[in-house]
Amino acid sequence: MRKNLFKTLGLVLVLFGLAPVAQANSPSELSNAIGLYMNGDFTQALSQIEAYIGTHPNEATGYLVRGMCREWEQMSLNKKNDGLSLADYQKANGLAQLALEKNPGDWDAKILLGNTFMYVAKKQIDSGSKLTGGGTLKKSQGLMNEAITQNPNAFDAYLALGIFNYFSENIPSGFKWLAMLIGFKGDAAKGITYINKAASSPNLTQGDAEFMQLYIAHKKKDYPRALQVSESLSSKYPGNLKFLNYLIQYQQRNKAYAASRESFTKYAALCQSAGPCNKENDFLANFFVAWGYMEEKNYQEAKPYVLTAVRLNPGKFKDRNVYMDFWQGVVAKSDGKNDEAKSFLQKAASGSKHAPEISKMAKEELATLR
Repeated sequence: MRKNLFKTLGLVLVLFGLAPVAQANSPSELSNAIGLYMNGDFTQALSQIEAYIGTHPNEATGYLVRGMCREWEQMSLNKKNDGLSLADYQKANGLAQLALEKNPGDWDAKILLGNTFMYVAKKQIDSGSKLTGGGTLKKSQGLMNEAITQNPNAFDAYLALGIFNYFSENIPSGFKWLAMLIGFKGDAAKGITYINKAASSPNLTQGDAEFMQLYIAHKKKDYPRALQVSESLSSKYPGNLKFLNYLIQYQQRNKAYAASRESFTKYAALCQSAGPCNKENDFLANFFVAWGYMEEKNYQEAKPYVLTAVRLNPGKFKDRNVYMDFWQGVVAKSDGKNDEAKSFLQKAASGSKHAPEISKMAKEELATLR
């Protein structure tokens, strides 16, 4: 359970990481760079950010944006940038603290400092310093609360506060003590309201808040809503591989199989032009296309996607391992390879702990082979 909580906290911070500036009055050079890397153009985005830092070496925002650009690049293209991102966040945090000390009443400066604390905390948790990261998170929360008290229209602070509030009631019950220790005290309903407010307002965190709406919809298994949000994000940022990957998934979950396959074609083409895609993202894309074909009982069309998903399988999705055993069994059966089919179906039948419905279906298929 401890591992699951920290995984949850890590995901919260990844989602926070999607709000790289959270300043309505950010310099246009950085606003342009954010738009570029949110759309998957990391080379051009980094070039613009480097130019800004070169002319503004003592401003925190440039380093914060560069750190987040590098993290997006890592998530999308599997480029390891942890050390570089942490160095940027620490540099931004130090500069942001100095700026706030010079002008303690500046709510923009408070939000900026709160965000730098957030990103430093993410890296602390990533590296295993859980309690240290929790303390850093608490500093961020306090600054965001102060900011909206001073200015209720500071929309760029509502996303952070929304996530804090939402996760205060969505942490495994056995770890409520840790949630209290690091300051996760709030109201989940209020959190969703804050997130929706950030998503509906014309601010630089709007797309990021929509991404959090996507996460909440998935947790609620509200797949129609998740599809709506993923369509919006993919439309705004067609070059973003992560958003396109989510679109494939939610189209499949809503039984829009042909649309899911069309999105997969776009995803594969974008991966080819942008460079090697993240292996886990490739796995998920192939998995959901395979699922669609299997639902249609089009086993021969499903086969290459099933086999690719098996090859790319990161091994951490225990329920999906059961699905793939089942699919391989059904495909083998359709090929007349009954012994091979039995082997896979028996594995799937033993997976009732992780995917009970699929396990039951596997047992039914096995009965037809006797």
